[in-house]
Amino acid sequence: MALERNINALTYSALNSTFHPVVMVIVDWPDGTLYVHNNTGDIPFGGNNYLGMGYIAGLSIPEESFGIVSAEASLSISGTINDLLDATDVNSRNSDVTIYVGLTTEPNGNSLVGDPIEMFSGYLDENEFVDAQG
Repeated sequence: MALERNINALTYSALNSTFHPVVMVIVDWPDGTLYVHNNTGDIPFGGNNYLGMGYIAGLSIPEESFGIVSAEASLSISGTINDLLDATDVNSRNSDVTIYVGLTTEPNGNSLVGDPIEMFSGYLDENEFVDAQG
């Protein structure tokens, strides 16, 4: 059985030519809902303004499958030690997360082609500090 998603006609058309992906994330953080994406600048979508995080954010989402099997995505953000330690002090467990993939008109751009597609929806299990320097 094939899995299918509703894809905006403009977005689908852009997939058949050169395209520039963008990942957009909504996190229901305890201090307020965050709207971010992995390019630069702001992207208005769905009545919200998504802040560009550039290359300081990372994402790993599970392979798509059918059924009720639990799957795990991983979000990462780089920053100063103080900012990261402050963020890990916040109890974000069970905060909602939605991840979209969209297309922009140019590399690292902030002008969407059509509407993004929801790729993952779930909740935060934990937030932790990982020292990448070892």
